[in-house]
Amino acid sequence: MANPNGSAKVSQKNLDRTEHELPKHLKEDGEPNIKSLSVALGVEWHTAKRWVERLKEQRGEGASEPAYQMPDFPDEDIPVEEILEYKRKRFQKKKASFEAHTWFPIKIKDKRPIGILWFGDPHIDDDGCNQDLLDRDIALCNMTEGLFGANIGDTTNNWAGRLVKLYAEQESSVKTARRLAEWFMLDSGVTWLIWILGNHDAWGDGSALLSEMAKRHSTHKLICHDWETRFTLKFPNGWAPRIYAAHDFKGHSQWNPMHGPMKMGQMGDDADLYVAGHKHNAGYFFFENAYRQHWQHFLRVRGYKFLDDYARRNQFPEQYEGCGAVTIFDPGRQQISVYMDTEEGADVLRFKRGRRGGPDPRPVPARCAQGAATTAVHHRERARALADRLYRAAQADGLPAGRRDAPQRGAGTRLTVSRQTAGPPRSRRPRR
Repeated sequence: MANPNGSAKVSQKNLDRTEHELPKHLKEDGEPNIKSLSVALGVEWHTAKRWVERLKEQRGEGASEPAYQMPDFPDEDIPVEEILEYKRKRFQKKKASFEAHTWFPIKIKDKRPIGILWFGDPHIDDDGCNQDLLDRDIALCNMTEGLFGANIGDTTNNWAGRLVKLYAEQESSVKTARRLAEWFMLDSGVTWLIWILGNHDAWGDGSALLSEMAKRHSTHKLICHDWETRFTLKFPNGWAPRIYAAHDFKGHSQWNPMHGPMKMGQMGDDADLYVAGHKHNAGYFFFENAYRQHWQHFLRVRGYKFLDDYARRNQFPEQYEGCGAVTIFDPGRQQISVYMDTEEGADVLRFKRGRRGGPDPRPVPARCAQGAATTAVHHRERARALADRLYRAAQADGLPAGRRDAPQRGAGTRLTVSRQTAGPPRSRRPRR
């Protein structure tokens, strides 16, 4: 059926037929007889009327004057030409901003080594967040000169959609979660270098809130990036290591927790250090990439969320180490060192910078110091228990009685079983 509103196009063939039949169907006043014309053309009368109007327009005769006149209404929006020009300017602005935030340089004024403490997924409002460990790492940043902080993402749970019901299963409300995030960013005392937004941060209005918090950072400009950030550290001697940090990299393997970062190192942007989080497991690997012609380091930090019901239901065993990690950048050696034990990393950084003990360069919040002390006691107790087990195992193997030496700083790799007898160690006798 033809369109009665006359919006459809009329083919030239139909216009020629109308022009041929029109002189045969005119009224006495010269106007076309639409009814008889429609019968001759074999179409509905409104279709014949539309064809006649199109024919007049083609001849330049114009349509008949209507019996009424409508007012002229102004357009409700700006002309489309201005919209297109605005879109062009906005694209150029966004493109320039994106390029400026991709592989941007951070100028390091200090000639000595510096470090970055990579905070794994904090989930600071979750009941399973190990606040003591988080406070310990915060205190390390505050007590160690030249140690900056970097948040790998997922600051809070920020439940959204069908997961919003999980707020009923945790003590912290939405308001409390935002207050904790604000404290972590602005009031914990950490000198933040990078703050990445993870998948939990992106849900709902979480990323917008964190971005607004970052703008209010009172000490220095805080770089807050969605999902990933790529930058270089420019030292005074010209060394510029490239760091590619993301909440996670694409690619997964049940056998290799570093599969995603290593895939990016082989097939993506070239960098000296790749850092990821997200999957609540930890790992570290490095090798000399012959194709890139330099060493590459791949790091994944576990995060501070324990007692994870999701991991338990899906049979993902929990790890207990690698919540955070320290990377040291030594411009003199032009070398990157990675320490999965944050306390050891802070100690090495102090040694490299020539600070062996001495007063803390910056004040430490009381709560952070208390958490660090509590965690240190826990590590010492665990180290002593491990020393006891080694001692008993040595006695069971027939070694002489000795003393148990437990480390004073809780480093589980520094355990020894000493002998009371002087002189060289005795040879082990075979069992009868």
